[in-house]
Amino acid sequence: MSLLRLEAGRVRFGGGVTVALPEISVAAGERILIAGPNGSGKSTLLRVLAMLLRTDGRFEAEVPPRAVSLLPQRPYLFYMTARANVELALAACDVGRAERRERAEAALARLGASHLARRRPEELSAGELQRIALARTLVTRPRVLLLDEPLGPLDPAGIERVRALLRDRSLEAVVLTAPGPALLRDEVDRVVRLGASGPVDEPGGEPEDGPGAESSE
Repeated sequence: MSLLRLEAGRVRFGGGVTVALPEISVAAGERILIAGPNGSGKSTLLRVLAMLLRTDGRFEAEVPPRAVSLLPQRPYLFYMTARANVELALAACDVGRAERRERAEAALARLGASHLARRRPEELSAGELQRIALARTLVTRPRVLLLDEPLGPLDPAGIERVRALLRDRSLEAVVLTAPGPALLRDEVDRVVRLGASGPVDEPGGEPEDGPGAESSE
């Protein structure tokens, strides 16, 4: 069953900028990697799937907007503790104070960030900020998780946490972006490449020329 489905279309921004998007369907149980260079439309595609942008192509969602969580490429944290930032995602979800705290602490623990709970954004490294933002994305218990280039600021331990999320079947579907597929190709079901020549859909798993091999772009 497709949770999200988008027909090929375009998103128009101010100044006459138009971004072309491919047809894509996100099925229950799928892990999809969208690979492509800067400017190929990866972030725009995720924002459409998150129901934050409109496209002139037909879009269908079998899940409500609150069931889809997006971690943007440059997440913003408010000037409050890490745990308060994570709890903030539950503020509009009619979740009581005690449960908000419990769920925030569980989300931080899931990312190996419990020791950061009382720190404020200016006390955190780029990788630590990314972990807190990811915990805030997970605390709402989304059915579909969208991650925009999540590996950039992470250390090896943080990258392993992202790999663990791809294996976590409590998430019905995960779609993430990256400049190229090499690092996470083994953990996804298929790779959708974006580029000047249009999208190319290919299976995930280990590339033919061995683990860690760079794919041609």
